[in-house]
Amino acid sequence: YILWVLSGLTILAIILFMLTASKPFAVEQVAKEKVVGRSSLSPFDEAMASLDALKKMPVSDAASVKKYYSGMNDTLRIYLSRGMGLTTMERTNEELILQLSGLEMGKEAFTHLAGTLRMADFVKFAKYIPDVYDNERNLEVIRSSIVLINEIRK
Repeated sequence: YILWVLSGLTILAIILFMLTASKPFAVEQVAKEKVVGRSSLSPFDEAMASLDALKKMPVSDAASVKKYYSGMNDTLRIYLSRGMGLTTMERTNEELILQLSGLEMGKEAFTHLAGTLRMADFVKFAKYIPDVYDNERNLEVIRSSIVLINEIRK
């Protein structure tokens, strides 16, 4: 009977794990905040305010650097989603780069933006810690890219 009890408990544990692991709490929390926190600002103004808040954020340890780059990445994605109607939240950064290659934003600006999005992937997934200069430069690349895309859109 011990074998039957252990196998039953194992199956029950697997089912409970699959139910709780399918929707992480963090994803649900962010989704609720986005629905509740609809902004009356234009997509451009909202993106600039978000980048200003990120600029004030202290970037001292690995967790804060990851949050900083995730914030930059999310700001760009939300701007593109709200401002241009592009589906960006479900895409990887490489897919986003391919999608943005269709915009006429200039080769140099596009190259800098692609580099910044790849750096965000390195920070989030490879646990790379860039220096302070890179953090500031990447934030300015995102800011200038949003400004450029906003001008192209008009």
